[in-house]
Amino acid sequence: MLGRRKGSGAALILGLMAVLFLMMFGLYLYQLRMMSYIKDVTDDALTLSLLGSAVINVQEYGRTGQTVIHDTEMGKDVYHSPANADTEDSCLDMSYQIFQQCLASNLKLNAEGESDKEFLHGPVRVEAYKVFNVYREYGQNGSVRQSQVYEFTYESGQWSVQHHGPGEAVYAPGSGSGVGLPVLIEDTTVYALLSFQIGIYPAAGVVTLPVSLQRCVSVPVEAMF
Repeated sequence: MLGRRKGSGAALILGLMAVLFLMMFGLYLYQLRMMSYIKDVTDDALTLSLLGSAVINVQEYGRTGQTVIHDTEMGKDVYHSPANADTEDSCLDMSYQIFQQCLASNLKLNAEGESDKEFLHGPVRVEAYKVFNVYREYGQNGSVRQSQVYEFTYESGQWSVQHHGPGEAVYAPGSGSGVGLPVLIEDTTVYALLSFQIGIYPAAGVVTLPVSLQRCVSVPVEAMF
């Protein structure tokens, strides 16, 4: 009888351990599925918002043929004079405002930046927003002789600008596909970095993780034709 009780107790313990293992494994699979879903939803929202904000200045395009998000005043030729790269440009502000509006719509954000989506906890913050304007100089046969980049960054409520001269390779930080490699800037590009908290188990609402998400969208010259 004693041997049977010991055997039954051991079997019960093994059974409980098996059940616990299956529960943990199920929660792990659920977590992976949720993480994949959250990544897809937020990444799509960010990409679509950037697409919406990539508004090319048609005045500048008509005046100089440059496909850029900048330069609204006649005679203000940024391409030939880096000193004219004014950060108080209405096109830059318009691009950022459109991005914010699209992001709020795509992620269902309220005025405080909080979402009604159950997996997003707390505000979604825009940590950085960049506009990479690529200016090209064309030869007589239409080929590109050289190009230069003006990198406008919006952080902490204000714009700053960095000029990258002809022949200088410029990259958007860590926004490449797959493993998050930097992207070489070849066309005018908009970029954003978001931060937010996600709930791994939305039903319980007890486990949250900080997440950073960044992406860039380019506007090829061919898109204008």
